Amino acid sequence: MVNTTGVDVFDVIEMPDSVRSVLEEAEKSIEEYRLPLAIFSDPELHRIEQIKLFGRVWNFLAHENEIPNPGDYVRRYIGNTQIIVVRGEDGRVRAFLNICRHKGMSFTRAEMGNASFFRCPYHGFTYNNKGELIGVPFRNITYGEKFDPSKFSLIEVRVETYNGLIFGNLSEKAPPLSDYLENIKFYLDIVVNRSDAGLEISHPERFIVPANWKVFADNFSGDIYHFPTTHRTLAELKLAPVLGTEKAGEGYVVITNNAHGADIRLALSEWAPQTYKYWWPELIEKAKKKLTSDQFELWSMMNNLVGQIFPNFVFIAHAFPIDSRYGLEKGKIPPVPVINFRLWRPISHNRTEVWVWKAIEADAPEELKKLSLLADIRIHGSSGLVFQDDIAMMHGVSESALSPRARDIKLIYEAGMYKEPVKWKYPGMAYYIMFDEHWALKFWKTYIKYMLE
Repeated sequence: MVNTTGVDVFDVIEMPDSVRSVLEEAEKSIEEYRLPLAIFSDPELHRIEQIKLFGRVWNFLAHENEIPNPGDYVRRYIGNTQIIVVRGEDGRVRAFLNICRHKGMSFTRAEMGNASFFRCPYHGFTYNNKGELIGVPFRNITYGEKFDPSKFSLIEVRVETYNGLIFGNLSEKAPPLSDYLENIKFYLDIVVNRSDAGLEISHPERFIVPANWKVFADNFSGDIYHFPTTHRTLAELKLAPVLGTEKAGEGYVVITNNAHGADIRLALSEWAPQTYKYWWPELIEKAKKKLTSDQFELWSMMNNLVGQIFPNFVFIAHAFPIDSRYGLEKGKIPPVPVINFRLWRPISHNRTEVWVWKAIEADAPEELKKLSLLADIRIHGSSGLVFQDDIAMMHGVSESALSPRARDIKLIYEAGMYKEPVKWKYPGMAYYIMFDEHWALKFWKTYIKYMLE
């Protein structure tokens, strides 16, 4: 990695008093199960987040199968920083800031492609796909013979992978990815590591929502409480059970280190795990060989798993109906298994770009691949039954946070606080309750800690 100053920028950022006061008020309030609404709306807070938070955590960038061949690349982001993730001619995956070392122009504008070299469109500086400067137009007559291209390679970003998932980090001081993920890997494996064939993953669907990214992250930190109200249409159409009733099944909120966590719903179906006994029973034997005995045991009892890696990367394993012909009732076709990844990318204090990847095991039957994609689009896509509801709520909260009275309004985070953790044989701390906010509290405490450090 190239560090042109020898100074870690994350150590020298100055925080405006107005931002510090919002964070300190949040730090105090969260101990009383409250949170200032203004934390979702401050433009200066957004600016500081780019450095203090996204600059220091491990950020999901891509899946290895998006860049399978030498020269394949994708353009991604860490916060507002453009990153090029590329597989070099040597097969190694690297990531670089999309910044030409000459005059700062982004050296590629394409979202994806295959290239043996990148030529900056401004002055023509050219880099190979290992980041080395290999071409300078009119080099000798412009700079003379002493110009040394080896001093001007692209600025490399730390990347590490876990089961095909590529993460990047802008800080040289951050711990290794494995230490950062720690025991959330137990739950992530249940989604991404069930077959030797690995995952077949789509290029991401992307759309912009007029909302603060933290409203999404807060919602996906175990907020099942919104489901009976926000998503009541699903129950009315008989596409999902009414949460809070016995038909919805048992639920656990699991909190692991670093505010990662998972919401797990146990299955009520004879087709569990999820509905693979119906759709692809061979996967069960494959997973039994790949997963640990504890992972397989938990997966065997599951219907849904929704996990979030702090601060903004979500992994989902669900089983969803495509239409009214599907369901768990006798005589209906069982819901279709779905794997889904999401990322909340902050564009500004009130705009978020949502990224959605659809995935399935590469060796899954072709018919299941088609149906799983269709189920995912109808539920999780930008026009899906569930996500349209969520987007409306995220926008509404963010709009409210723009009020000049937002500093005075304290939001309630008390759901499940009367409960003690249950005895749980798997990693993390678990709460057995349908509606619970222990995970959300952990998210906010961790967020505040990063911002104030």
